[in-house]
Formats: sequence, C-alpha cells, structure tokens
Amino acid sequence: MTVKARQIITYSPFMALLALTIGSLPVAGVPLSQEVDHFKAKHELKVSGNVGGMIHVEPNHRPVVGEIAQIWIALSQKGGKAIPLSGCDCRMELHNLSNPSPVLRPILLPVSLEGYGDMPSATLRFTQAGRYRLQLTGKPQRGYSFTPFTLEFEVNVAAN
Repeated sequence: MTVKARQIITYSPFMALLALTIGSLPVAGVPLSQEVDHFKAKHELKVSGNVGGMIHVEPNHRPVVGEIAQIWIALSQKGGKAIPLSGCDCRMELHNLSNPSPVLRPILLPVSLEGYGDMPSATLRFTQAGRYRLQLTGKPQRGYSFTPFTLEFEVNVAAN
C-alpha cells in the first residue's frame, strides 16, 4: 500500500504523536506502522517513559550551514496531554556525532505553532555540515506530573 503525503499532512503532528504514544490509532485508514514510517521522514517521534516528543526543523526539515534554523519539539504525555515548556524544566544539548562533547546548549524559548502553544524551541545557526545528535532532557516543574525524560534526535545539516 502506498501512503500519499496529503493523507498525512492533513492531520496535526500531535495526532501522530498521540498515535505513537498510545500505540494504536490509525490515521486515514493507514496502519500505524506505515503512517509513522512515512511521517518520520519529516517529523521524528521519540518516547521516553510516559513522555513522547516530536521534533520539527525549519526550514524544510533540513538545516543548512550558515542559515538560521528553528527547532521545536512538541511534548506530550501518554494519553495525549501536551507538556508546555512552562511546565517542564527542559535542557537541550547539541552534539556533533564526531565529537562527544556538546557543541551547543541553546536557550529554550516557547513557540506557538499549528494551534499549540508553549512548546520548547531553539534558534540555531550551524557552522559545520554533518550529523548532529540533539538531546532534550526534562523533568516536571511544580504543579506538573510526568516522568523525567531524555529524548535524542538526529539532525543532518547540509553544506550551503
């Protein structure tokens, strides 16, 4: 079965995150495994404990050396409840895969996109092409309840 991109794009990224988190929600009649594989090409989903995260990178899901890139991560608990940046003591580190030391620890700022608000985001300018590991760690702020988490995503930076 071929999955058409328009079938996926018409749904909010949170539906795919929710589907991954709870494990069995088909989108547009497509089995979850096929839908997630197709969706992963642009929005990678990760789960740690009872927290799921979906990364989005602008522009066009592929940062370019020397250009500004915005990275945001939508966070959700099992069951679909969004975790806002204001409810999470979140930290982000960026590692070049050829060097284990962090190359950057950006300041996280809230961003509101696609009808959802207060998601952790960072604005970056990569100075070197290659593969990077982005690590987001978090624990609940007072008044919030979720397990501490570590989510890791791979980001490929293209030469300009």
